[in-house]
Amino acid sequence: MKLVFSDDFVRHATISDEYGHVLYKVTTPSEGIGTPRKSTVWKATPGRVIHADGLVPSLETKREQELINQGFKQLGEIEWHTLTPSKLRVFESGGGLDVLNSEGIYSKEFIPAKGRLCRQRAFKGPDGHSYRWELGCLKCTLYRDDGISDPFPIAEYHRRRNFWLPFIKSQDGGYLDINITSRDAVDADVKQTDSISVSESRTACDTASVTSGKDVESLVPGEQSEPDGNMLDLLVFTYIYVEKLRKDRELWMHPKDPWTVWGIIHA
Repeated sequence: MKLVFSDDFVRHATISDEYGHVLYKVTTPSEGIGTPRKSTVWKATPGRVIHADGLVPSLETKREQELINQGFKQLGEIEWHTLTPSKLRVFESGGGLDVLNSEGIYSKEFIPAKGRLCRQRAFKGPDGHSYRWELGCLKCTLYRDDGISDPFPIAEYHRRRNFWLPFIKSQDGGYLDINITSRDAVDADVKQTDSISVSESRTACDTASVTSGKDVESLVPGEQSEPDGNMLDLLVFTYIYVEKLRKDRELWMHPKDPWTVWGIIHA
């Protein structure tokens, strides 16, 4: 599954699927001096098809009602702090974000830093498994964080081709590539393989019956599946947070590059 971003600066992005249907929007209005900026993640109402063409992210809170009229609802909010941990909150209980609430929880509790130079952020998914975002120099990548699974990327961002010239519009937008491997499918493969090994010690006829038809299909390891709605909400919400952190580091490391100057103005 691919989530296409209209802007690499995620705090002002429209997020759609690969068919052009808008799934999320992120708005970050300007605030007065001394007031923390807040990014609101909006989710398209299920059953309503919203196309990406012509949709420009709003930067004004007065447009909130327009977003609601377009078929969006508030999913969550990130209150950005500089010297203290940011605060994350959601406006609906349940699902992948049920740990959060309208009062909010600090980032150090919900998605704490770990690893070398604090370049990783870990969180627990609605399936009970732990995950971690790795903040690289140019992109963020998501992995399972259980110490057992192979280091296979579950989600990885691909920047648009001419990202170094952000003020030039491009139809090749950056996208978050999501490849979730069903753990149940993997467990089923292991059990099925064990049963085949036992059958092989019996007769060739038994082995043929075990490895025929549907059983053969289950031998394909790592069967991929799209995330459910709860997991997708959590991936998007946490990605907005970690990509902002990674982008800040990038701007600091490349102060004279064109995308840095644009980022200071745009972000």
